[in-house]
Amino acid sequence: MEYKILDTCKNIDTIQPEDVPIFSNNQWYIDLEKSICNNTSTPYIITITDNKNQHTIPMTESSNKNIRRLKCMANYYTPFYKLVSSLIITDEIHHNIISTCSDSLLNFHTIDIAPIYTEDAEIWSKSLSSIGFKCHTYQHSTNWYHDNILSVDQYWSLRPDKLIKIIENKKNKLKKIGGYKTVINRANDINELQIKLSHYHHIYYESWKKLEPHPYFIDSICQHAWKNNKLRIGITYHHDFPVAAQIWFINNSTAYIFKLAHRHSYRKNSIGTLLTEKMINHVIDTDKVNCIDFLTGDDNFKKDWMQSNRPLMGVQACNPKTWQGKVFETINKLSVLRKKTSPLKPTNQ
Repeated sequence: MEYKILDTCKNIDTIQPEDVPIFSNNQWYIDLEKSICNNTSTPYIITITDNKNQHTIPMTESSNKNIRRLKCMANYYTPFYKLVSSLIITDEIHHNIISTCSDSLLNFHTIDIAPIYTEDAEIWSKSLSSIGFKCHTYQHSTNWYHDNILSVDQYWSLRPDKLIKIIENKKNKLKKIGGYKTVINRANDINELQIKLSHYHHIYYESWKKLEPHPYFIDSICQHAWKNNKLRIGITYHHDFPVAAQIWFINNSTAYIFKLAHRHSYRKNSIGTLLTEKMINHVIDTDKVNCIDFLTGDDNFKKDWMQSNRPLMGVQACNPKTWQGKVFETINKLSVLRKKTSPLKPTNQ
């Protein structure tokens, strides 16, 4: 294996399998670089070549007060971090990748990888430990999902009664009000897609959420997904006025819920809940998915829609050959010790 360092994701030319989720393909990192890298962090892209296969580790580096830090290229848009590769990464391949570029990685005092699945955290920790780092693993967030979906009826049979009642009551209420309709499709052409995305942004702007920090990222990644027929946008209109919108991605047999918003002024009508119901029915019936993934976040409402959850982990690797790395290693050890010795919180009787 040989490796080199790239200074921009635009130079990534890894040929990936077609079934790679959008969150870990070349275009994702090309777009993400624009919203992450600034005056305090710069791209640090490691590409490893092995015969005809290529693996890429999209990272960012930063220096502050004599501390060199390397982080995986991820931010609040990232549901999970994966390497860009032309192969399925096995434990052995991952170990070889890290070993190949070990001299470059050991130039840093800390390396942070998050969010990642538990099995990936184990692989990263073992690989980085094998070249001399001291690794600390922690829970970063939570992922709610629902797999083994057989049909729409089977999915809804597993939902709590309170959710079913809310949906039925709100549907009846909207029928009485009148003027509501929902459109779910992939958009027939780029002009229609741009109109739908503009509707999404206007709805998001008047929702309960903070302002979208990088709207161009949403547009760019949606256009990429649309070209590959992996985008589903659902919009609810009231008298042709867009009031709720959701952006989902389809990959193989999984539907990923990426973005959702509704106008705050329409919250009493639960239009977001009703749009989610229609989106779920659509992806199961039309796209034939057997898994729906709510991505990152342990929000209470997700428990009503999803059947299972799993932790999303983080790994911080500290370089013990440097005093800076030893400081972070000590902080991690104290953090673990503090959690073990902290008193239990009293519970309500």
